[in-house]
Amino acid sequence: MVTWNIENLGNRTPRRTEQQLEDLAQRLLTFEATVIAVQEISAVGGNSSSALETVLGHMGPVWKNAGETGNTILYDDSVVELVSFEELDQLRLPPFNTFYDDNPDWQNLFGSNGDPFTNSRSLPSTAVFKTKLSGTSTSFRVISNHFHAGSTSTLAREYEGAAVQSYVQSLLMDVNESPNMIVLGDFNATPPNEPHPQLEENGLLGMLEKANSQNTGVLSSGNANIDHIYASMSILGQITNQSAFVILPEHYAETPEEFEAVYSDHSPVLIDIKLFDGSGYSGNWYDPSHDGEGWMIQVLENNRVLINWYTYDSLGNQMWLTGVGELVNSSVHIDEMLITEGGIFGPAFDPDDVELSVWGSLTFTFTDCQNAMLAYESITGFGSGTLDPVRLTRVAGLECDS
Repeated sequence: MVTWNIENLGNRTPRRTEQQLEDLAQRLLTFEATVIAVQEISAVGGNSSSALETVLGHMGPVWKNAGETGNTILYDDSVVELVSFEELDQLRLPPFNTFYDDNPDWQNLFGSNGDPFTNSRSLPSTAVFKTKLSGTSTSFRVISNHFHAGSTSTLAREYEGAAVQSYVQSLLMDVNESPNMIVLGDFNATPPNEPHPQLEENGLLGMLEKANSQNTGVLSSGNANIDHIYASMSILGQITNQSAFVILPEHYAETPEEFEAVYSDHSPVLIDIKLFDGSGYSGNWYDPSHDGEGWMIQVLENNRVLINWYTYDSLGNQMWLTGVGELVNSSVHIDEMLITEGGIFGPAFDPDDVELSVWGSLTFTFTDCQNAMLAYESITGFGSGTLDPVRLTRVAGLECDS
């Protein structure tokens, strides 16, 4: 995945030639990325749309544009499927943004461009993709941003960052949403300046370190470290070295001046993600030292995991526990493992007789595709402890990468 501000695509002075647009397309292909978030491709009075269409035409038929906006997202249709695209106009207003309530006299205080997300290229956009894999595919969300520029826009960036963070938080609380989220773009600020503190609130997102950040950013302004990528905790561990890589002119044996003349005054930022959907963890597991009890695990959509624990109570009676949690960095934590009682087998069974009660919590951590660690804590008198599950069976057709 790549984020890149392509400096006024379609409306730069002098305008890019047809050859330069073709060169730009070829440069995008050298990234070997599947998803490319691009900013600053729309400008009033420009021909950004036709310029982007020209670029996509040179990239080939598998490359698509997710939506018509200044912060759009390009993607390789042969690798991922576009599930949805949305321009996030709602981030300008409550509950995500309280700028206008907090600053009723904002026009006199800050001018017409002082409020958050005021121009079209600053409005974030988001796309949800699903990988085209066999078995259960992985979905992930990309949020492309172009925060306000300039030292006078610190307050606007503060509200913009808070709005994006609030939006991410609302999505992560929705069980129907994928927890895999990438927030990226031109932040127009170096850490720890706004919007970075706002995005990092509550620990929902982690900023990716850059191996060569001293050379990144706006080439004509020196080492301006302003293009960034954040990741939600569920996908952070799937990013190589949990860091980003800045693509520099020197990687193409070009001077910054040669690079900027054709491409942009920003350097692209790349991350390498191994999107393992976790479905390969599905199957039956047991601890050899506890032969006779075990766990059935099923990985569901959006990294949700169902765990059934077949065990016994303190009197030797069969006891089944069940719960659902989220797979985060190869670990599933379930706050409430539930125990059922009250039902009667056969024709006398009545669902209304079944009672659910909380037994305790469980954390199941996969150390690889064959081994795991389990920690439990009961609130009903069974204490706490650890076990060492190993795989007993796997589901045919589901691959698991160790």
